[in-house]
Amino acid sequence: MGAIYGLVGDGSLDEVRAMGRRLTHRGRFQEVWSPAEGVYFGRGSHTRFVPDRSAPLTADWQLDERAEALASGVAREGAAAFAGVGEFFAAAVCAGGAVYLAVDHVGYRQLYYAWVGGRFAFASEYKALLALADLPAEPNRIAIQHYLATKQPLGGQSFIARVCA
Repeated sequence: MGAIYGLVGDGSLDEVRAMGRRLTHRGRFQEVWSPAEGVYFGRGSHTRFVPDRSAPLTADWQLDERAEALASGVAREGAAAFAGVGEFFAAAVCAGGAVYLAVDHVGYRQLYYAWVGGRFAFASEYKALLALADLPAEPNRIAIQHYLATKQPLGGQSFIARVCA
């Protein structure tokens, strides 16, 4: 199982690298790149990989030859292009001036996200988002209390304030 993470808006590859350093347990091979201006992607994996620096997609599963087809499908069809992906996955695709985030139909893979300092940040685990200096590590007391009372997560929220799932 790998990891994906990134920023959309004001940011840098150095910030994305810092996010990846918090996810090395998801894979020691980390790569970051910028497929478009203001879009920064990162991916961690247990197997070595070399992304095309202009690749408009990052995903936490091996796409091999399907990566280009999925990216062009998203450019044509938008989010509907993800309907044909049968595996468990989390992915981010930069297409047509927009960034699409998607997870598998049962939510086996998770993406956490937050608006931080005028930009959008996302990652497979919310601890990667804490690498961003402008995201305070404040607890979401309601989500924590709900979990302790019900042993179920509070839908769409995480244990960190301002971070959604």
